[in-house]
Amino acid sequence: MDHSPEFKAVIQAFRKVLKAKKITYEELAARLGTSAQTVKRLVNGYGDCSLEKLIAACRAAEVEFFDLVKLAGEPPERSFSLSVEQEQFLVEHPHHHAVFTLLRDKKSVAAIAAEYALTLDCMRRYLRELEGAGLCERLPGDGVKVPFAGAHDWLMRGPLHRHSFRSGLAAMAEHFLREDVVGTDMRLQTWSSTQLSQPSIDALMTEITDLATRYRRLVQRERATLPKEQLLDVEWCFLAAAPFRVELDRKPVEL
Repeated sequence: MDHSPEFKAVIQAFRKVLKAKKITYEELAARLGTSAQTVKRLVNGYGDCSLEKLIAACRAAEVEFFDLVKLAGEPPERSFSLSVEQEQFLVEHPHHHAVFTLLRDKKSVAAIAAEYALTLDCMRRYLRELEGAGLCERLPGDGVKVPFAGAHDWLMRGPLHRHSFRSGLAAMAEHFLREDVVGTDMRLQTWSSTQLSQPSIDALMTEITDLATRYRRLVQRERATLPKEQLLDVEWCFLAAAPFRVELDRKPVEL
């Protein structure tokens, strides 16, 4: 058995995959034609845990082994949340929200002022008011410390979630319907109104969650490794709604 840190990281990633896919030890054992106890030893990294058996388990779980290796090599995703009051402040002050985001992304005060043609007095006002909301800490010499890092996890149904969901959907709908969008703009979209069982709806939501997680990690990796000029601004929204039922007019229909 390989006890190297790298192999242990792959095993740990495999456990995360099983949890995300909601595959039990018993279910995986049935697919492999072995016992649940054997699978438990495999996914916990003890016993006879060979590379060949792990690859076979990946096939049974319908995950590519090389994708598993990539997942194992990803740094842990950092995230943070704000209070309801802080989110409400950002909703009511969209320009402050933009400055906060730039500061969180390690932009210096001088760089923000230069890029957006802001005076130093204007930037100091932003910092003073952001500090009052508990979103940053001013330091000597126009320095600033932001006590947050990573992806911003909005509060579910919180001020930012409600505001951005409404305005974002409206903006995307208007964008998708435009006829003058040219160049490399991506407007691939899909819309379905159909019928699915509850297990299929659950599987759809799991895949959407996995896809969003994968691309958040890709954002983290590319922002850390690629030059800024190679990155394009993009917004996305993954959405599935169920159940949905059309209420029909109950008046008699004349045939």
